[in-house]
Amino acid sequence: MNKKLLVEFIGTFFLCFITNMSLYGPRPEYTPFVSGLMLIGLVYASGHLSGAHFNPAVTIAVFLRGRISLNSVPLYILSQLLAAGMASFICILLCGNKTIPIIEISNLTLEAILAEFFGVFVIVYVFLNVATSKNTMGNDFYGISYGLTLTACMLALNQISGAAFNPAVSISFSVVKIASFSNLWIYWLGEISGACLAALVFLFLNGKN
Repeated sequence: MNKKLLVEFIGTFFLCFITNMSLYGPRPEYTPFVSGLMLIGLVYASGHLSGAHFNPAVTIAVFLRGRISLNSVPLYILSQLLAAGMASFICILLCGNKTIPIIEISNLTLEAILAEFFGVFVIVYVFLNVATSKNTMGNDFYGISYGLTLTACMLALNQISGAAFNPAVSISFSVVKIASFSNLWIYWLGEISGACLAALVFLFLNGKN
């Protein structure tokens, strides 16, 4: 278990770190591609070790799907959130003298919740089908599917919520002041509910195969 937690820490760290650094960089519009490509690489490097969740919402969905034990869920999530925190502080260290416009969603609460909900739903739905279904077990495309789905959702929904689609990423947004802590509940409500529905839809269509 310790090795799995370390793998989840490393993967979530670099996903959050690269995403934040890209947003603070000279071409933040490339962030969906940067994040998607990083996720693809991390999934292929780590899928055989921990399942390559790198996202508390994915971990919750995988538990509901029946592929991870209840005891493992808080450990996975703690590892992911600690990684997000460390990635954020290093980003602050490197970019502390830079400022970027804050993502303001307090006036778009419902729209932001729905954007995060639908984004996480499809990301988790794809993940469960390509990475946990017996009919796609051992495939070579699961990393690309996961990463490109994230990229597509970020490109389509970024202007509404900032496109976190991950409770670890959304908390890192707050720490590095890309978003406000007061809006964190908006992200988490949309993300966790989207993941839960994706798991239920998967089970309805596939059962615990």
